[in-house]
Amino acid sequence: FVSQHMRLAAFIGLASCLSESQASFVCSPTKTPFRTLGQRRCDPPQQQQSQLVRTPSLGIEYCSRCNWMLRSAWLGQELLTTFNASLAEVRLLPNAVEAGVFNVTLTTEGAGSVLVWNRAEEGRFPEAKELKQRVRDVLDPDFSLGHSDVAQRLGEPASETGTARVALERLVSLFRGEGRRRRL
Repeated sequence: FVSQHMRLAAFIGLASCLSESQASFVCSPTKTPFRTLGQRRCDPPQQQQSQLVRTPSLGIEYCSRCNWMLRSAWLGQELLTTFNASLAEVRLLPNAVEAGVFNVTLTTEGAGSVLVWNRAEEGRFPEAKELKQRVRDVLDPDFSLGHSDVAQRLGEPASETGTARVALERLVSLFRGEGRRRRL
């Protein structure tokens, strides 16, 4: 009965309340790359190791009070899927201090930290396609994004073929009878 309580305490992170002999009973050595040899699972991570950032690294800072974690995780998954051979890590960085923050930062060895997207400056959230294009432009400008790739690069005007305005104009022209009609 006592050992079940100690294991439960270690599981939920209360192992620091246990004595050394109890903690060694509950915690076992682990072989993860972020812990030193002989460090137990319940030991707090060393300050030096938490500062380690593998590059290239993408950080998505989001407002946790606005509940933007799912959007951040989805965009992170999209970027990891697209750049699985190029990105070393994607970090989700909740921010409960600044309201409405949503920043995407790419850290590389050559370019340092580059702000890829800032919701306050852009006035909106990024589409997955345009975020992939901006990350690609910093990581590897020659990398092809396949069907979602366009000739647009940073600083060039956007293409008019796939915008919402063009789609709306086509829809209005169909309602007016200006477009082709289908035979039934």
